[in-house]
Amino acid sequence: MRVPYTVGGSATEDDYANLSPDPSSGLLFLAGETTKEIPLTLLEDEDGQEKTIVLTLGELSDARLRASNGTGPDAPCWEFFPTAMSRWKGSMASRLSMPIMRGIVIGARTGAKGDDGRYSVFYNAVPDGAAFTDSAWVYGLQQNEENRSNLALVNTGEIDGGGSVFMLDIYDGDSGRLVRTVTTEPLPARRWRQINAVLANYAPGTRQGYVHIRKISGNNPFLAYGVVNDGGAPGERSGDGAYLPARK
Repeated sequence: MRVPYTVGGSATEDDYANLSPDPSSGLLFLAGETTKEIPLTLLEDEDGQEKTIVLTLGELSDARLRASNGTGPDAPCWEFFPTAMSRWKGSMASRLSMPIMRGIVIGARTGAKGDDGRYSVFYNAVPDGAAFTDSAWVYGLQQNEENRSNLALVNTGEIDGGGSVFMLDIYDGDSGRLVRTVTTEPLPARRWRQINAVLANYAPGTRQGYVHIRKISGNNPFLAYGVVNDGGAPGERSGDGAYLPARK
């Protein structure tokens, strides 16, 4: 599979050298490959050393390399544009093999088409080693006539290829009472799982609440977050989402 990419942003061909492969030829992914390395030299870097950017895709699609906007030297970064944006979901990990990480920012935007355009949520990547190891909390979940909430988990796969099992303690935000505890199915390494309408499905009648996430098996760290969507059910109101990062 050959995947095209482009160099853009504020960069010009004079900013880079030794970019391989040439963007016009694209990146060739063989069967089973999920990562690609692109070496390049930033001409305004004082050391003049070759850098390598490595991108790991949860699902192969259209990938583009560009430079960030701003004053030079521009920081190299990745933009990932799934071919079927309405269907692509999952986790994505990227690794930058560079001696200096200053100025490097990695983030993602998750979006969906609405009646009046596209709504999306932007969030920053979590650095290696900064994920949760035992437990985390997600606050601010809502389920009412105007809003609904989803909960998501990611097994980072940083330690091994094993799965993880979690217990979700769901609390009523009005009373502070524990409403229900749910045990998840095993979540494989480097996989993402979203629990839609978590309050409506597992704590009916809870209009606003929070969840304590406890890992009960598995060696890998994990990520967690919530999303509050506009509309009590899919198809109602705009569907626009608000991102709720987990906390310790």
